[in-house]
Amino acid sequence: MPQIVPKEMKVKRLALVFLTALMGFSGVCFGDDPSEQWLKRLNGIEELIHEGRYRKAASKAARFEEDMLELIIDGPRVPEFLGKIAGLYSLALAGKGEIDHSVWKWQMATEFFPQISSIDLSAFGQAGRALGSGLEEAPSFPAQLYLGKQGPTEPKVLKGPDPKFPVVQREAGTRCRLTVEVLIGIDGFPRKPRVVKSDGRPTLVYTTLDALRAWRFKPSEFDGQPIQTLYILTVNFK
Repeated sequence: MPQIVPKEMKVKRLALVFLTALMGFSGVCFGDDPSEQWLKRLNGIEELIHEGRYRKAASKAARFEEDMLELIIDGPRVPEFLGKIAGLYSLALAGKGEIDHSVWKWQMATEFFPQISSIDLSAFGQAGRALGSGLEEAPSFPAQLYLGKQGPTEPKVLKGPDPKFPVVQREAGTRCRLTVEVLIGIDGFPRKPRVVKSDGRPTLVYTTLDALRAWRFKPSEFDGQPIQTLYILTVNFK
């Protein structure tokens, strides 16, 4: 299985009982305990999903996600919180019919909060069923070996927007080095994001995975045919 490592890039009701566990996390830049307000917003998004108001839920989730990335510096429960944000956003997107985006967000959610994968998606009606179907149809990692005089070609980046570096992190002098892995399909789209290693802030991991969804590639080829391959990227925030 080829693994391509490019040059380093530098860049300057989920069930309501689930959400109540957010109280008490620390490490935000404004205020000591904004969690009550944020919990209320999360609950509101979840209620919209249960009501089938997916467009409004997605809009509020996007705004909430942006606010969190701009306000959070660090804290012991930040990964869990980010996972739950991504999970709600994923369900709203699935309800809108944006399945590929929804699946990506859900896979992000499981990177930050693995327990979310045990949620019964059917409890979310149409959105949960759509997301569940999308996850079942997601491509699997390639297992075959490519033997021959010449191995597979490397995938080539056709476009790759830089991850956002939130102002609060930049002003705090944050430095972060992380390595992520994605599956490049024969269509040149990245799928199945996974964090290989990170020594820094979870919000920067989040912005990196979010940006990587918009990357496009010329896929690897073997014997003149496109194939799926793993792509590994190292990012430095400083």
